[in-house]
Amino acid sequence: MIITVDLDKVGKWVDESKDLILTPKAETSLQNLLDLQEQIDSAIKQAKENIKTEALAYNENFAGLKTDNFKVYYRAYGARYTIEKSHADAIPKGLTISEIKVKIDIKAVDEYLENNDGMMPLGILETERIKQISIKAVE
Repeated sequence: MIITVDLDKVGKWVDESKDLILTPKAETSLQNLLDLQEQIDSAIKQAKENIKTEALAYNENFAGLKTDNFKVYYRAYGARYTIEKSHADAIPKGLTISEIKVKIDIKAVDEYLENNDGMMPLGILETERIKQISIKAVE
């Protein structure tokens, strides 16, 4: 796999993308950037697979390494164990932790605000949220 990146073109595409609302050329520029991102993501994924293959061939118990510029970890992600719901009541005491999760009902809070002159109920705070652009290609 060969990926050639012309940074001048990338800079041009970035600059042209600002006109997305006004010109089809901006859409092409944005698509070029997304295509390049996909190619780079694919290359990084392949590089990780290559590192994994070589590391495990060298040491089947490989867990990670540190170089001058990188730290590489090889570990499992996600929960180590899960509860088999059909037998949850058979799990010996002390092996689980009960949690109560409280979640705000956004629609109910919005309705409360409408009915109470916009006064937030005690115990609930509105968070500051930063808006950002997200881009997804239409398929």
